[in-house]
Amino acid sequence: MAKKKKRKNGVRNVLLVLIAIMVAAIAVMVYLCIQLVSAPQQPQTSVPTETIPFATVPATEAPTVPPTTAPPEPEHVVSTATILSTGDLLMHGQLITDAKQEDGSYDFSYIFPYVTEYASAADYAVANLETTLAGTAKPYQGNPMFNCPDEIVDAAKNAGFDMLLTGNNHSYDTGESGFFRTIETVRSKGLQTLGTMLNGDELKYAIEDINGIKVGMLSYTYQGRPDNGYANRVYLNGLLLHEGAENVVNTFIPNNPAPFYAEVESYIQQMRAEGAEALVIFLHWGVEYALTPVAHQTQIAQKLCDLGIDVIVGGHPHVVEPVALLTSTVDPDHKTVCLYSMGNAVSNQRANVMKSQPNGYTEDGVWFT
Repeated sequence: MAKKKKRKNGVRNVLLVLIAIMVAAIAVMVYLCIQLVSAPQQPQTSVPTETIPFATVPATEAPTVPPTTAPPEPEHVVSTATILSTGDLLMHGQLITDAKQEDGSYDFSYIFPYVTEYASAADYAVANLETTLAGTAKPYQGNPMFNCPDEIVDAAKNAGFDMLLTGNNHSYDTGESGFFRTIETVRSKGLQTLGTMLNGDELKYAIEDINGIKVGMLSYTYQGRPDNGYANRVYLNGLLLHEGAENVVNTFIPNNPAPFYAEVESYIQQMRAEGAEALVIFLHWGVEYALTPVAHQTQIAQKLCDLGIDVIVGGHPHVVEPVALLTSTVDPDHKTVCLYSMGNAVSNQRANVMKSQPNGYTEDGVWFT
């Protein structure tokens, strides 16, 4: 019995020793874990697996480059504008008769129903008013001395037109009073005029801001100067205008264009200085019923191109003449569109009543945008 008890005590002692060793091992492991967590972390470095053939700058020596933000792209603003132009509103007597209402008033809206859509759609629309508006002080009539009721302006405005050219060979058909009343009437109804002025202090040109684009505009009509002692006076349709009229109507003499060129060049400089980005000139010129431009038209057109005009719009022949794209002899990069004659927008020059021109060309007109 003593041996058996002694053997049991030996086994117990061995187990106690093993347990003590295990507790010590666990304590050591816990201690090492605590030390590992609390110790400062060292940055890990990787050993390259390949040899780098180029020298590198240590990370501690690399310059610090602050992040940069690329500047925004400049804003590119593209503006467009449509300018519509048509030919002569040649107000013959039959047109006036057709506009008369039962109550004695006049309504010219019947002229424009098929073109209103196009004129209204344009940003700016221009037509040549080939008549005077002298009111009832003069009889309403057509050729040769035009005078039309004021309602023609209302109809043109309602159709979408913004400007009426008042400078042409019929501007003085009803004399000085009719000349000025025409300007006043058109303006009072909210449309712009061009080519004639109320006084010599008014600008001889217009700069219209159309969709943010400044367009400089000029309008001139041809004139003759008979050798009758009044060489410095203005003549339109064979009529001697009042003294001082040279300051209120833009005219040129086809066989002596040098003063005209100098004047236009001066106005171009002024319009450019005022911010004009495009230049248009309306010319009442040429020979009636000629289907092609005559020499003075082509010569003047080329000179205006050389001066920097962008578009030339012609009228007066009452027929359509060709359109040309001119190249400046001064600046080969500059081009000018030249419409030598737009023909008639409206008239009574029907083939069946035009005994001298029965070919029907007087019934044609151009709308140009």
